[in-house]
Amino acid sequence: PVLAELRAELDEDWQAVPKDSDSRVTRNSFKAHLVAKHAKLLGHQVTVRQNYDKFLDVVFNVGLKMSGTKKNTLGGHCFRYADLFAGEFYFAAAQNAATPGCGCNLPVADVLQLTKG
Repeated sequence: PVLAELRAELDEDWQAVPKDSDSRVTRNSFKAHLVAKHAKLLGHQVTVRQNYDKFLDVVFNVGLKMSGTKKNTLGGHCFRYADLFAGEFYFAAAQNAATPGCGCNLPVADVLQLTKG
């Protein structure tokens, strides 16, 4: 059930993200969509948002490499994998949890539950 729910979420994101005239996702659309999707998790810390912006550039580039073409936009398959990976960032709460003396213990998203025993 976890994978089915995840697939449905990724399909919804694919439907929602703005696309260019070739029905592909540009870097700017990708980043804007994911910043909006994860806005609450990003919090208001400028450094977290800046790091996420850089992270999204790297994730987008990985999506481009997946396609094996010279295109600079993402199709549905590569977008979905990049979307999935973009949710595994150490968002503000997870970064706070890593701070000594924080008193909180919120982990990263781990959508595939790879770290759960």
